[in-house]
Amino acid sequence: MHYRTTNPFMHVLLVLGGLAILGAALIFGAVLLAILLGIGVILAIVLWVRFWLMRGLSRTRAGTTTPPPEQSRKRQHTVIEGEFREVSRTREEERRRDDSQD
Repeated sequence: MHYRTTNPFMHVLLVLGGLAILGAALIFGAVLLAILLGIGVILAIVLWVRFWLMRGLSRTRAGTTTPPPEQSRKRQHTVIEGEFREVSRTREEERRRDDSQD
């Protein structure tokens, strides 16, 4: 359909209506793009966490619980294992023990 009009008021209304439709389409497109990008970011994070967990589980199942090389140097000197025994007591504890035995 093609409308021919010589009324300038109608021309202004048609131009404003066209601009409103273009603006609405632009806003709708921006919102749709933001939603799609958000879904993509969430999916990327989920996949990254999943692969990270799978890598850790595969190391545990394979029996290699050693950390990667960059971490093994850090952990190498932090764990000290050993046994201990009490050598001496404080004077207060000795007094209490002697008093309780008497």
